[in-house]
Amino acid sequence: MKNTFGESFKQIRISSGYKSARQLAIKSGISNATVTRIENNTQKPDPQTLKTLSQHLLNVSYDELMVLTGYVNSNNSADKVLSETEQELLLKARKLSDEQLNLIIKLMDEIN
Repeated sequence: MKNTFGESFKQIRISSGYKSARQLAIKSGISNATVTRIENNTQKPDPQTLKTLSQHLLNVSYDELMVLTGYVNSNNSADKVLSETEQELLLKARKLSDEQLNLIIKLMDEIN
């Protein structure tokens, strides 16, 4: 049976030398509650959280965590990782209405 992201993440944490979620939380600055929710599969980490956590984990890259969480396809994943600006744009776009999105698309079409 395939491991969930949370189970895989917990294994990565342990293999990186953190005996508890709290230890990783203290080291990374991500709250213990967030790390625990990630491991329990009750919260999908956002890309910025993954980036922060990846800096404190051994033998796993940010790109690999992005693939494991499903943000990017494993085929040519390095080409599909969003830049920080693209991530910010996407997060802001998700808060807009369909009408607002259509206006922005129209504006972008005019710019291009």
